[in-house]
Amino acid sequence: VSQSRYQACQIAHNISVAAPVTISGGNSICTNATTQLTGSGTAANSNPWTSSNSNFATVSNSGLVTAIAAGNVTITYTNNSGCSKTQSITINALPSITGNSTVCLNGSLNLTGNLTPASSFAWTTSNSSIATVSNGTITPKAAGNVTITYTTSANCSISKLVTINALPTVSIQSSATTICYGSNVTLTASGNATSYTWDHSVQNGIAFTPASTTTYTVTAMDANSCSKTGTIAIIVDGVGGNQKPIINYTLSADTIAPAGSISISNSTTGTGTIS
Repeated sequence: VSQSRYQACQIAHNISVAAPVTISGGNSICTNATTQLTGSGTAANSNPWTSSNSNFATVSNSGLVTAIAAGNVTITYTNNSGCSKTQSITINALPSITGNSTVCLNGSLNLTGNLTPASSFAWTTSNSSIATVSNGTITPKAAGNVTITYTTSANCSISKLVTINALPTVSIQSSATTICYGSNVTLTASGNATSYTWDHSVQNGIAFTPASTTTYTVTAMDANSCSKTGTIAIIVDGVGGNQKPIINYTLSADTIAPAGSISISNSTTGTGTIS
């Protein structure tokens, strides 16, 4: 009886399993901003970082992502072992602010931001002593420049420089503040404004005859279309509550002989004595 013997042969081979590749860094970014991604291990020698769409975002060999336009992009990192990892990044649009960039000190300005505002502190001011802002409404406090910032729910911000213009100065001079009925008065307003306009058809610096006691208002306007008003009261004696008696009488003759007499017919209203 013959017997065959077989001997088993074993071949050993060591297999090295690389550690999983990871990427750390943000996954959301605003347009025109940058964010730094970091890959684990040693990066590949050539093109360790790539972008799925360079129209939305580019990425440098060091992992710096630069946002170009709103959208979604996939960033891939490859290490020197040829292992790779991807990360999706959302590129959020920048907001915009509409509205004027100047306002007078005694006015208010409404600004509007697009996209969804942040839940808190969507509108902020760089200097509350110059202007405050609430829901886009600017309230001036002092003349100067202030930066207003609007932030969206995606934490993307845009800023706008707003100028608070000072009001013009107005000084009023009057030839008199109390006059007799039928007399003239001259009102003159001056200062750093470009124009001064009176009510009641009064012309600045030109004499006129008030019909009664009146408070006159002048509006000063400057080159920035900012305005300020001033008032002055002119009291007219002889009319209204300040009326002095006006005597109306008729003589029986224009001449009188010595020891003669003349009669006076008095039609004056009010009480008094004629002597």
